Amino acid sequence: MKSFKTPLKARRSFVPLIFVLALSPLSFTAMAASPAPVAKDVVAGDAPPVAPGKFIDAIYDKEGDGSSAYAVANGAWAHYWYGHAFQLNGKQYFTGFVYKTANHYGKDTANALPNPETKATIAQATFEKSSSAWTMVTADRYIGEFGGSEKGDPISKNGSAQTFQLSDGNALLAVPTQASMGEGQNQQGAELFLLDAKKRSWAYVGRVAVGEDNADNCADSAKNADLPPCWKYSGKVEFVAQAGSPMPSIHVAMQGTTYGAAGSQVRKLTDADSADYRFDAKANVYQQVKH
Repeated sequence: MKSFKTPLKARRSFVPLIFVLALSPLSFTAMAASPAPVAKDVVAGDAPPVAPGKFIDAIYDKEGDGSSAYAVANGAWAHYWYGHAFQLNGKQYFTGFVYKTANHYGKDTANALPNPETKATIAQATFEKSSSAWTMVTADRYIGEFGGSEKGDPISKNGSAQTFQLSDGNALLAVPTQASMGEGQNQQGAELFLLDAKKRSWAYVGRVAVGEDNADNCADSAKNADLPPCWKYSGKVEFVAQAGSPMPSIHVAMQGTTYGAAGSQVRKLTDADSADYRFDAKANVYQQVKH
């Protein structure tokens, strides 16, 4: 295994997973990581126990300068995106989520603007603490795709991640994001990740919308009264346990205002604007339920 306490390197090797999962609420606990220097970058989520670039190295087997983003192969760049610390059966873990841009070949392709419809590839590396060392236990170069323009949506500064313990010992993580949608509109969401506790690895299982506003292009003062009226709505992710399934449904009750049918008016949201999502086992993703 790769340990960042010693100079020895053993790339992408794994240990047998020999432990029994407890199904009590204490078997999975989100926690703060041990304070540690994180190079020169400001990173989202819990403070990583090693430099952000070490997660990229663990995934792509390519060392950088210790920063949170660098080129890995074929013109693609890997970016450390979010860090999550947690405990599982009394052991301390830390997962670094990384996204990678598309491959680019040749100078013309490398300099071209990314297609807004092109998603980023999500990867993960999970480390376990043993004594005072942190050692990689799993690394996956592909756990899904998300975002647009070859990058993941920025982490929201106004929300916090939520976790939900599943009855089978696994866990669901919702990471809040906020992104510009163009024309002065911003959208808030939650990216969903499923922990496989036996493998100590994660899979991306979709996104839910939790809010939107037009704050960057609206009539918030007399100086810009010719702009559309301002509106803003938001909601909170609520996990709802489902009988007969370890995967909860997700309910988002929206509050606030939004644009009216004519586009020149605003209206207050009602219960009809709330959204529900259920897990599609075949597609391995959460899908919105049509009411």
